Amino acid sequence: MRSRLLFIFFWGCTIVTFAQTPSRIDSLWQKLEYEKSDTTKAGILCDIAYLMYSINADSSLTLCQKGLKLLEGEVPSTSKGLCLMNMGLAYSVKGDKFSALEYFFLARDFFLATKANRQLSDCLINIGMAEYELKNIDKAIEYTNEALEFAKKNENNIQLGSCYQNLGLFNKQKRNLTTALDYFQKALAIKKEYNDEPRRIANTLDAIAGVYEVMDDKKSALEYYEQALKLREESGDVIGSALSYYNIGVFYHKQGDFAKALSFYEVALKKSEEIPHPGLIGYCQDAIGNAYTDLGNPDKGIVYIKKSLALREKIGDKGGYIHTLLNLADAYQKKGNLRKALESARAFEQFKDEATPDDQLAYEKSMQEIYVKKHNYRKAFSHLMQANKIERSLDSLANQKALAESRAAFEFDMAQKDHDLAIKEKENEINNIRVANKNFIIKVFGVGLVLLLGLLGLVLYNYLQKRKAYKEVASQNKELEEKNRKIDIANKNLKELNQKLAVSNNSLQQFTFAASHDLKESLRTITSFSQIIKKDVSSAKKQDSTSNVDFIISSGKKMHKTLDDLLSYVNLNFAKEEETEFKLTEIVETCEKEIFSDVEFSYFLEIETPFPILKAKRSMIHELVCNILENAKEYRKKGQPLHIKVGCKSEKGTCVYYFRDNGIGVDPKYLNYIFEPFKRLNSRTQSGSGLGLAVGKKVVEMYGGNIWASSDGHEGTTISFSLPNAVKK
Repeated sequence: MRSRLLFIFFWGCTIVTFAQTPSRIDSLWQKLEYEKSDTTKAGILCDIAYLMYSINADSSLTLCQKGLKLLEGEVPSTSKGLCLMNMGLAYSVKGDKFSALEYFFLARDFFLATKANRQLSDCLINIGMAEYELKNIDKAIEYTNEALEFAKKNENNIQLGSCYQNLGLFNKQKRNLTTALDYFQKALAIKKEYNDEPRRIANTLDAIAGVYEVMDDKKSALEYYEQALKLREESGDVIGSALSYYNIGVFYHKQGDFAKALSFYEVALKKSEEIPHPGLIGYCQDAIGNAYTDLGNPDKGIVYIKKSLALREKIGDKGGYIHTLLNLADAYQKKGNLRKALESARAFEQFKDEATPDDQLAYEKSMQEIYVKKHNYRKAFSHLMQANKIERSLDSLANQKALAESRAAFEFDMAQKDHDLAIKEKENEINNIRVANKNFIIKVFGVGLVLLLGLLGLVLYNYLQKRKAYKEVASQNKELEEKNRKIDIANKNLKELNQKLAVSNNSLQQFTFAASHDLKESLRTITSFSQIIKKDVSSAKKQDSTSNVDFIISSGKKMHKTLDDLLSYVNLNFAKEEETEFKLTEIVETCEKEIFSDVEFSYFLEIETPFPILKAKRSMIHELVCNILENAKEYRKKGQPLHIKVGCKSEKGTCVYYFRDNGIGVDPKYLNYIFEPFKRLNSRTQSGSGLGLAVGKKVVEMYGGNIWASSDGHEGTTISFSLPNAVKK
C-alpha cells in the first residue's frame, strides 16, 4: 500500500482555518445571549454550525436543528436553506453521503423559492461534490456547471474559483487530463486576480501538480508542489504547510526515494501535531509507517501504522481506517508474519462495500500475494480474477467513444477531399472567367479601333456593345462572389470538423488503452498460471498442472476471440464484397452448423415465419446472425434445453427480425449496455470478447436499421433488428 495525496477542495477548505475558528465561535455565542429575535438567533446558530461542522459534526447538526425549530411556522427563507445546507456539510464530514445529498437538495429548494442566487450557487457546488463522492461524475459536472452559470451572473469570484477547481477534479477523475489542467489553470488565474486567500491558491497549485504527476511530468509536478509549500509557509499557514510536506513526501514515495519521503512525512507530522489536527496526524503516521516498511524496517513501520489506526478509529475517520488496515496487512506481509497479515486483511472485509474502488483493488492484490506465499494457489487465483475485474471497471470509461472517434476520422478525411476538390473547381472557374474577360476586352478594343476608322455612326453601336459587355462581366463577377461565399461556408464546415476531430483524439487514445488492457488481461492470466505450473511441476503436483494448463488454453482462446472480434468490428466499413440476393433463413442455417455442431447440450432452433429476400453483403449478415446465436448459446440456462425462435414481423411498414431465447435474461436497466464495445454484464472469466453484439449493431446501422433487446431480467432475451436498406424492393 502507499500513502495517498491530500488535496483540500471545497468541503475541505475549512480545516485550514481551524486555528482562527474558536475565537470567532466565542464572539457569536456572546452575541446570541443578548439577542431576542428568534429569526436572528436562528441565523447566529446557523453561523456557529458552519464554523463547527468540520471540527465537531454532531454539535453542528444539533445547532442546525435548534435553528430550524426557531424558524418553524415561518415562510420559506434563506436562513432555513442555510441551516439545511450546513446539515448536509456535517453529514458529509460524518461520511453519510446520501444524507448529505438529501439535505443539500432540500436547501436548494429553499434558495430557489427565495431567489437567493448566491446561496444557490454554493448549494449547487456542494451537490456537485456530493455526487462526486458517490462516484456520479457526470451528475457532479452537470450541477457544478449550473453553479458556474449562477456564479458568473452573480460576478462572485470565490464561487467561480470553486467551480473551476471542482470541474478540474471531476475531469481528472474521468482521465480527461488536458481538460482538468485547463480548469485548474482557470481557477488559479481567477484566484490570483482577486487576491484570494493564500491557502485557496495553494490548494489549486497542489491540484495542478497532481495532474502533471498523472501525466508523468514529474518536473512540473514537483515545481507546483514546492510553489504551494512556499506560499503556505510565507502566509503562516501551519496546517497548510504540513499538508504540503505530506504531499511532497507522497511524490518522492512514488518515485521510490523512501528515505527522502520519510524526511518530508516527519516534518508534516511535527507541524500537524502543533495545531493539533487529528485527521492529518493520522495520514502522516500511516505514511511514515509505509516508508519504514519500504526501507526494510517493517517492525517500526507497524508501530506507526497502529498509531494511525487507533487515531482514525477514535475520530471516526472510517475511510482512513479502512485504508490503514490494508497498510497494516502489507507491513505484516513484508515482515513475513502471514497470519497477522491475513488477520488485518480480513478485518477489511466488513468494510469492503464502503471502501473506494482503489482500496478494494489493493485488498484483492494483497490477499492474492498472501495466498501465493501460503502456497494456496486456488484462493490466490480467485483474488487475482477479482482484482482484474475491478481494474477493468476502473478503466472502462474510454470504450464508449471508440466508434464515434472512428467515424469522425473518416468523415474528416472525406470532408477534406471534398473541400480540396471544391477549391480546385472554383479556381478553374475563376481562371476561365478571367481568360474570357481578357479575350473579350481585346475583342472589344479591336472592334473599337476598326469602328474609329470607319463610319461615325458605328461609334454609337460600339458604345452600346461595350455597355452590354460590362453588364455581362458584372453578372459574372456576382456569380463569382456567390461561389466564393460557398467556399467560405465549406471552410467553416471544415473548421467545425477539425474541432470535432480534436475532441475525439482523446477518445481514440482511450479506446486503444482499453483494447490493449483486455488483451493484457488474458496474458496476465497465462503468465500467472505458467508460474503456478512451474511450482506445481517442481512439487510433483501433476493433476493441478493439468488443470492450470486448461486455464492457460482457455485464456489463449479468449485472447484469440477478442482479436478476431476486434478486427471484425474495425474492418466492417472496409469490407470489399459484392452484394448478393439471399434469405435470412439461409444465413441462420449456416450459423447454426458453425455454432452448435459440437455442443453437448440439447437445443431447438425454430424458424416461425417466411422471410423477405435481402440484397446485401452476405458476410456482414452472417457476422450479425452468428453473433446473436453465439450470445444465446453463451447465456443459456444450465441444465435446461436451449430453445431459440427466429421470425419476422411487420412494424410500421418495416420488416423486423427477432431472435427469442429462453436463457438467463438481462436486467432491463442494462439492455442498452450489451450493444456497446467491451461492455459485459457477466464475469470476465466467460469466453465472450465483449464485442459480438457491438459488431452486430454496427452491421445493422450500416444498412439503415436499428437493433434492440428486451427482457424481464429472469426468463429469456429477445434481440430484434431491422435492415430497411437491405430488403429487396
